[in-house]
Amino acid sequence: MDLYQVAGTRYALLRSNWDWIKEPLGVLCLWESVEQGKAVLTPDCELKYVIGVDTADGVGQDRTVIEVNRVGTRARPDEQVAEWCGNINPNLLAPLVYAVCKLYSVDGEEPLLAIECNRGDGVMIQDTLLREYGYSNMYLRRTLDSSTRQMTTKLGWKTTAQNKPMLWTRGIQWIKDHRWKINSPWFVEELADFGYNAARNEAGAV
Repeated sequence: MDLYQVAGTRYALLRSNWDWIKEPLGVLCLWESVEQGKAVLTPDCELKYVIGVDTADGVGQDRTVIEVNRVGTRARPDEQVAEWCGNINPNLLAPLVYAVCKLYSVDGEEPLLAIECNRGDGVMIQDTLLREYGYSNMYLRRTLDSSTRQMTTKLGWKTTAQNKPMLWTRGIQWIKDHRWKINSPWFVEELADFGYNAARNEAGAV
């Protein structure tokens, strides 16, 4: 068992021998560490990780998910290297996200973090990471201000009717083209339940 103690948080991240028959809810699953990523990196390429967070309210079947991907190079595709999925109160999520971000920092450089901010809890977690942890490498989106009609930048990812089809069609194509390697069997199961709802003209869980 490898123990990851991350300073400044109340979390110790465990990589343990898990019964892989069961879905490891609440367990951080790692398929590659930063050290392993460095070991196979060619001198002309830079090691970078990006982290995406989809929040939930902590109850029921809607779960919070943290996904870590290594940015691809000419020699290697993008690859899912870690995943956390479970039910957690949104008020407790910020330190866990911070711990995962520190775990995948490369030589002190924090990974790009994109939190979905469609819900209030996503905005709350993002604000906590900014104010209490000083985390600054967050995704910036360009958006049109409805009052001034000027383009502005805002923190966090926001899923819209316009970008959602682009997300899933590009994701599917990258998987087919072997440009994105997925390691989580539970992620694959989720993809199997993903489809297009013609009545609502949108993609989502069926």
